[in-house]
Amino acid sequence: SIRTLRSVLDGTILRLEEMNGEKKLVNLNGGCLAYAKNQEFGKMDDYGYLPCNIFESEQHFNIQKINNIDEYNYLLSSNLKPKISEKESESVDYPFYTLHPDGSNKCVTMNPEGLQIKHCVNGENIQFKGQFAQDNCV
Repeated sequence: SIRTLRSVLDGTILRLEEMNGEKKLVNLNGGCLAYAKNQEFGKMDDYGYLPCNIFESEQHFNIQKINNIDEYNYLLSSNLKPKISEKESESVDYPFYTLHPDGSNKCVTMNPEGLQIKHCVNGENIQFKGQFAQDNCV
């Protein structure tokens, strides 16, 4: 299983804590990333860091493996964002992973201002490389 994700954009490492099934906790800044969808129209969704708690669904995230342009364009279109062309796809380093709040198709996005959770838009700031756990102790 994947234990860490490394941002393609800036090399930031996100540590993942395995839960039951596909869900993960994202360890960062001494806590866990949390995402709260704001139900009020026109209000921004909220995200931040909380003490880690596997029972809080706001801290549950899923990773998605993107293997090719079709999978990538499906993700982009599900966020109502423009698809990429075959030409643009040539510069994308497949496969990569994206990270999403459980029950949301928004992406964890790395920006100069730091981590944000917003609609997935084509770019290295939503792309992560997975690093698998080593089972053998040295």
